[in-house]
Amino acid sequence: MFLYLLITVILLVYGYFKNKYSFWNDLGFLYAEPSIPMETSANALTFCTYELAINQDIQDRLRKEIQAVLKKHDEEITYDAIMEMKYLDMVINETLRKYPIFEVQVRKCTKEFKIPATDLVIPIGMPVMIPVVGIQNDEKYFKNPENSILKGSAKRMLRN
Repeated sequence: MFLYLLITVILLVYGYFKNKYSFWNDLGFLYAEPSIPMETSANALTFCTYELAINQDIQDRLRKEIQAVLKKHDEEITYDAIMEMKYLDMVINETLRKYPIFEVQVRKCTKEFKIPATDLVIPIGMPVMIPVVGIQNDEKYFKNPENSILKGSAKRMLRN
């Protein structure tokens, strides 16, 4: 599924559909295959497309990377070509950080846990809701989390 998302972003940014269809028809094909569970991928692609639309500099850098990599691979979108697209990987990962597919994760407590600095104890078997959005937008973990994709976070992602 993730590979499908990567290929779709590459095709949209690279301009594969240019002069063939309108932009909205390009996105329309995402919903055309009913056998693929598309809601999560379509949501991620929608947010990624939105961020690329409002951040022309990021879109330009991504397009240059895609053009350079595809030129090396005879204009063929292959697994190896996609794996060379480091900036594309950063853009998608940062989009998923900023707009997580699941805002909350639910887990079951497997051992009794006392919450530090309180008298509260989470018993074994109790469902625990983990706020993914809260964690991924917490300045404790991400400097300037509200910034648009890759602005202020590119250095962090390039280090990894």
